[in-house]
Amino acid sequence: MKNSQKRLRRFSRLVIGLATLIGTGIILIAASIAGASTTPGSPTSPAAVPGPKVGEVKLTWIAPADLGGGLTTYMVASAPVVGGVTGTFSAATPTNSIALRATKTCTETYPDICAYKIFAKNSAGTSAASAEARIVWTVPSAPRSLRAVSTDFSDVDLTWKAPSRSGGLAPTFSVEKRIDGGSWVAVSSGEAGPTYTASSSCTGGTSCMYRVKAVNGIGAGPWSNSAALRVTPGAPKDLVVSVSATHPETSGASAGAADTLVEWSPPTVGLVDDDYDVQSCLNLCNSNTGTWSASTKVVIGPTPNLADECGALQRTCSYRVRSTNTRGGVSAWVYRAISPFSPTAVSAATGSAENLIDVTFSGAAETGVGPASDRAYRFYVCESTCGSSGSWAADPSEEITLDTISVYPHTASIACTGGTNCLVRMQTVDADDNESTLTSFASAVGALLPGDPTGTTVVTGSTSGTVNVSWTAPAVLGSPALTHYQTRYSVDAGTSFTAWSSTGGTGTTRTITCGAGNTCDVEVRAVNAIGESDSDAGSADAASLPGAPTAMTVVTGMNSGEVDASWTDPADLGTPALNDYETRYSVNAGTTFSAWSSNGGTGTTRTISCGAGNTCIVQVRAVNSIGASTSDSDTAAAASAPSAPTGFTAVLNTGNGDADLAWTAPALSQTITDYEYRVSLDGSSTWGSWISLGSTSTSASFAACSSNSADTCHYQVRAINSIGNGAASSTSGFSIP
Repeated sequence: MKNSQKRLRRFSRLVIGLATLIGTGIILIAASIAGASTTPGSPTSPAAVPGPKVGEVKLTWIAPADLGGGLTTYMVASAPVVGGVTGTFSAATPTNSIALRATKTCTETYPDICAYKIFAKNSAGTSAASAEARIVWTVPSAPRSLRAVSTDFSDVDLTWKAPSRSGGLAPTFSVEKRIDGGSWVAVSSGEAGPTYTASSSCTGGTSCMYRVKAVNGIGAGPWSNSAALRVTPGAPKDLVVSVSATHPETSGASAGAADTLVEWSPPTVGLVDDDYDVQSCLNLCNSNTGTWSASTKVVIGPTPNLADECGALQRTCSYRVRSTNTRGGVSAWVYRAISPFSPTAVSAATGSAENLIDVTFSGAAETGVGPASDRAYRFYVCESTCGSSGSWAADPSEEITLDTISVYPHTASIACTGGTNCLVRMQTVDADDNESTLTSFASAVGALLPGDPTGTTVVTGSTSGTVNVSWTAPAVLGSPALTHYQTRYSVDAGTSFTAWSSTGGTGTTRTITCGAGNTCDVEVRAVNAIGESDSDAGSADAASLPGAPTAMTVVTGMNSGEVDASWTDPADLGTPALNDYETRYSVNAGTTFSAWSSNGGTGTTRTISCGAGNTCIVQVRAVNSIGASTSDSDTAAAASAPSAPTGFTAVLNTGNGDADLAWTAPALSQTITDYEYRVSLDGSSTWGSWISLGSTSTSASFAACSSNSADTCHYQVRAINSIGNGAASSTSGFSIP
C-alpha cells in the first residue's frame, strides 16, 4: 500500500512538470510575437528656427522614445498661421531620412507664418503627430564689410555685404552719418542695398562716418561697422611736365638751359581751398632720395601750372605737387619726372590675385639722350600668337605714373588670363606719348584659383565622435597649383560653422571629430597661394558608442555548469547601430574575468558555461564598429548535480527488522527532486542498482537487505535534481544478528 502511494505521488509530480514546460513554451512564443515591429511613438520637442536665407526654416526634433523596432523616415506637415490661428495642415511629406532635422521654406506673407508637425514612420505605420512648432522670424544680423568711397567733394558711395542671417524676411537698409565726431543723423531708409550714394552728405572739415542697419518685418538689426571718410584734400590729377628749349644760346650763363612747364588738374575729391605746393629736384628723385627745393605756392584755379627752369639738358628733373586746405590738410605728393629711358631689370611671376601676373622692374638709368617728359610706365602683354604685333595689347588703366613710385625695384600687378602663359614688355612714355625702346621679354603664368572640389562624401567614422570625409580633386588645380584643402563643419544644421582648418596637403580624405551624437555638415574647399575655391559639402551622423545594456538578469541554467543570461537593448543603439553583444564571466567574485566573448549578433539572451558548483558573475556590453559600451551585470549559481549527502547512517531497527537511513542534505543541491539508495551484500565490493526513494526527505525506512543471521547490509544514498544524479554518500551498514 505504501509503495502504491509513492508511485501515485511520483506520477502527479511528472504531470505537473509537463504542464509547467508547456506553459513556459507558450509564454516564450508570445514574447517572440510581441518583439515584432510596431507603430512608433511621436517625435518630441519640435523646434523651428530661421535659416540664413529668406523664408528658410530649419526644423529639429527629438526621436520618439518608442522606435517601434526601427524607423524608415520622418515626415513633415505644414500649415499657415494667420492671425495667430493655425490653418489646415498639408499632407505630410517624407524627409527620406532618419536624421532629426529638415529644411523647409515658408512662403506665407508676414505677419502670417508657418507651423509644422513631425511624424515618425516605419513598416508598421505612421506615428501620431508631434506637438506643433511655429517658425518665429527674427531681426536680421548686421550688414557686413561697409565701405565708404568719396566720389566728389561731398558725395560718398557706400557699399556693403548683405547680413549673414536675414531672420527669414527680406530686409531693407537704413543709413546714418556722423560729421566731425558729432551725433549720428539719418541719411536714408528703405534702401534696397547693397549700395547707396550719399549725395552732398559729407560736408565736414575733418571726417565723415557712415553706418548701415538692416530692417525687416520684425524690426531692425544691429548697426554695421562704421566706415570713415576723412575730409582731406585729394591729390592733384593729371600731372604733366613738358620741356621746351627756350635758351638756344651756345654761350653765356643760360646756354643749354630749358624751360619746364608743370601742369595738373584740380583734384575731384576732398576739400581744396588753399594754394598748391610745388617742389623740384635735380635727377630722378622720390620721397626718399634727392634734395627737394622749398615749396613754391601756386594759387588754386581751373588750370594750375608753374613755369620752371629744369637746369642743363641731358639731366633728369623731378617734380612733385600736393593740394592743401585752410583746415591744415595736405594731400599726398604727386610725382612726375622727366626721364626718357626705359625701365630695367624686368621680371615676371604668377600674381597674388586671380588673372594677374606680378611684373617687377627698376627705374630708368641716368644715361642716354636728352630729357623727355616721362609720364608713365606702359606694359604690353601677349597671351598667344606673339609673333604678330596685333597680339600685343597695352591697357591704359595699368600704366603707372612715376609719382606713385617711391622705392625701386617696384612690382605692378598686370592682367593675364588665369592659367595662361603671358609674355610682357615695358617702355616709358611721356606726356606727348613719346616712347622709349621696349624692354626684353619676361613671362609668367596668370594666377588662377583652383576649381571647386566635387563629389564630397561624408560617412560615419570609425571612432567615436568622428565622420570620414572624402572628395574628388578639382579638374582645374589652379596656378600655382593647389597646395592643400580646408574643411569646416557645423553641428547645428549650418547655423554656425567652425573656423576653416587646413588638411595640410593635397590628400582628398580627412577624419573630422565633431562629437558623438551630432549630425555633422562638412564643407571642403581647395586652396592655393592665390586664395580659396568655393566649397562642396556633405553630411553624416558622427560615430558614437552604443549605450550600456540594461535589465541584466542571470539565472541558473538547464544543464550542468550553465547559467542563462538575458538583458534589454540600450536606448541608444550607437552610430552605426550596435551589431553584437559581448559577455564575460567571473567565478572568483570578480577578481578575474574570462575574455570577452561575442554573442554573434544582436540577440539579448545567452547560455554561459562557467562550471558546475560555481557562482557566476556575468557582464554584458553592446558593441558596434566604433567599440564597446560600458557593461551591465548580474550573478547566479551555475547549474550542477547535487553534491554528496553528508552524515549518512544506516542502522538496523531491531524492533521491526527495517533498515533506518538518515543523512544531511548536500551542501550543493539547488532544487532536489528525489533521493536514491543502493545496497551491497558483500561488504561494498559490488553494489546493486540505485532505487528511488520517491521523496526529498532526509530519512527513510524499509526492510533490511537480509534477515539471515551474520549477513551484512551496506547502503549509500545520493540526491537527484533537474541537472542529474548527485554524488554518492559515504557507506554505512550493519550485520544481521
